[in-house]
Amino acid sequence: LLHWSAVLAAGKPRPQKEAEAAASARDKATAATLYTLRRAGKDLWGTLAPGVALEASQQLLDSLAGQLVGDVVRKQDIGESEAAELVALYRPLAEQSVRELLSDADLSSQGSLEGLALRDLVADALRHRCGALRKLDAVLGLLGARLAQIVEAWERGQLQGAGLSLGEVQRLVVALFEDTDYRAQCLQRMECCD
Repeated sequence: LLHWSAVLAAGKPRPQKEAEAAASARDKATAATLYTLRRAGKDLWGTLAPGVALEASQQLLDSLAGQLVGDVVRKQDIGESEAAELVALYRPLAEQSVRELLSDADLSSQGSLEGLALRDLVADALRHRCGALRKLDAVLGLLGARLAQIVEAWERGQLQGAGLSLGEVQRLVVALFEDTDYRAQCLQRMECCD
């Protein structure tokens, strides 16, 4: 996946056929990553005690999401088409990683809670514990947002609540938007709210 992100960063226009082949390869890389998560979940939950499996699952998801966040935040210039491609590349992982990690996991040996779906409880616990997944979701949302929306989200504390620092948001703003007086004013407004 990070390879496809680097290809996007090259920013070279591609002929239609080449772009379709790249999109197909991107989709295959995403599917392969989700499949790897499914296999890992089966192994983790099939061999470890529930608390240890939950902790290991959290570490795995946080590591993956953290790498994806870092990849986006490190970019120095992100055009509209690249932003859309990054969202297409990483959004399935942000939305499906917990479900895929638990899809083949044998949770029946973990005991049962009458009337409660154990898989849903574990999924909710993972989503709650995985701060990097929330951060990834916020970063992906910023890639398609207007500058005013980003500033408003910062002022309301939504981005800080998702785990983003002022520096990370500023780097994204600089990468996404042209150097204008308006951008400088927005960056200054965010600094004043910090």
